[in-house]
Amino acid sequence: MTYAGVRFGSFAVIDGTTYPVIFAPNSERVVLRVAQADNPDPARYTWAEFYKAWVTEIPLSQCERVYQAQSYGTWRGGLVAIEAVTPEGLRVRSAGNDGGWAEANDFVQENKYEFFRVVPARELVDVHEIQTDLLFAREHANDSFRGQS
Repeated sequence: MTYAGVRFGSFAVIDGTTYPVIFAPNSERVVLRVAQADNPDPARYTWAEFYKAWVTEIPLSQCERVYQAQSYGTWRGGLVAIEAVTPEGLRVRSAGNDGGWAEANDFVQENKYEFFRVVPARELVDVHEIQTDLLFAREHANDSFRGQS
């Protein structure tokens, strides 16, 4: 098995391959985008100026799975969510409920509830990924409380 590294965002499994995608919860499609100079498959992709990339829409019926992935780790005893990989290190968000811990560890409060900072990747421990199935609620919308699945 190959380690995918830290990931964050939406992904779809199509024909056994995982792709980063754009997915809106009420949509019946995922959008694959490829940011390269040449069209990877002119029969399938078109240029989308909005994304500044080649895009194609894939119906959900052709997706084996659609999910959200978020990587987490522990830094100085606190849970952090990895938001980006930068040349300076990892941009992380305090994922705990203790704003005092975040402030004491020099996180910057960017809005009412979120604290961010850049930390060296080597200082993170217990790095793991949590995946949330984005189609589960849709697939089970007609299940009743009688235990049907």
